[in-house]
Amino acid sequence: MNIDDINCWTVQLLPFHGDEKKDIKLVDEFQKNICIDYRIFGMGWSNDEKTGILKNIFKNFDLKDYINTDDANQLISLENKKITNNHEKLKYYETKSKIEISDFFLYIYKQLNKNEETKGLENALKRYKDIKKDDIVISRLKNGKYYVGRVKNAKIKYVNEKIFEKQNDIFEGKNSTGFSWCCEVYKWYSYSENEIPGHISGRFINRSSRSTINIISTPTELKKLVKKIYFNKENSDNDFKGEKLNIEITAVELNEKTFAQSLHPFDLEDLVYLYILKETNNKYILLPSKCKIDEVRYEALLMCKNNPNKIIAFQAKNQERIDCELYKNEIFEKIYLFSGKGYDNKEIVEKYNNIEIIDNDKLFKILKNSIFYKEKFDEVNGYYS
Repeated sequence: MNIDDINCWTVQLLPFHGDEKKDIKLVDEFQKNICIDYRIFGMGWSNDEKTGILKNIFKNFDLKDYINTDDANQLISLENKKITNNHEKLKYYETKSKIEISDFFLYIYKQLNKNEETKGLENALKRYKDIKKDDIVISRLKNGKYYVGRVKNAKIKYVNEKIFEKQNDIFEGKNSTGFSWCCEVYKWYSYSENEIPGHISGRFINRSSRSTINIISTPTELKKLVKKIYFNKENSDNDFKGEKLNIEITAVELNEKTFAQSLHPFDLEDLVYLYILKETNNKYILLPSKCKIDEVRYEALLMCKNNPNKIIAFQAKNQERIDCELYKNEIFEKIYLFSGKGYDNKEIVEKYNNIEIIDNDKLFKILKNSIFYKEKFDEVNGYYS
């Protein structure tokens, strides 16, 4: 197999209704007893009695299957006492002989949920259909651990009776119902926060990136790294049950261009803070309360030890560009900026002495020399471990 043909995906294991996803005990029980125990990942939006209707119609179907139009209409007629506006036919498909199950599911779902936004569902269905056998999926559980697995087959099935009943037991008395569709992996391998590339962990932290499923398309180095952390465990697993690929992946070099994306966003913030301490000869200190500011333009404020009126600030982004113009009118003594993706309006910096862009090579030097980050890379070879 060509390693380049394997795609990597981030998936959310949170098919919960409203505030129930904040119920730590409920989420933890579902993720452990359903996702991990059954080696599955998936998606689900239906709730209450509608779940039973959808289950009766779509059981045993795969998202990529096709169904004849006549059979589709017959399935609808079997449930016509429960589906609103059941007199409507599949007008969109009247000229077609076959209907893809994902489209058929979306049609029925819209009939049952007239006032519900379905854009997220449509996007997730499309992405799930693109999953292939041997693709790598990664998810972060409520307990803070990450799980990575390899897709056993490309079948995205509606949940079977056993899983459906198990979900019902977990969600008894709740609005949530768990997965509607799911896919199986050979095995889940667990990883700590420090074992996961910062660019990936950042996707699970950033609210704007919390889609049900996302493909990791760039950068190429990151895709190689995700595959490496998975196959390192599979290749050394003597108890692996399934078809082993035994793929060896070359490590990704850690250098001035790649290090920012390898770090967790929090690690990058700490690294910039260490840089500032060195640059100011430890004249400034960071107070916990100054890390809780509502101003999104700064990560934190630092106060001069000898003069509380002297304040400096910093902003650190590993996967977003920084617009320097946002900082031209600030009254702070100095503002430090670092971005792993680059800067907009960089010419502003030359006009304002209190704005400083931290050079990649200077920050990378702090990284290599700091004892706090030695576990992030192989110090001898300068590669990701």
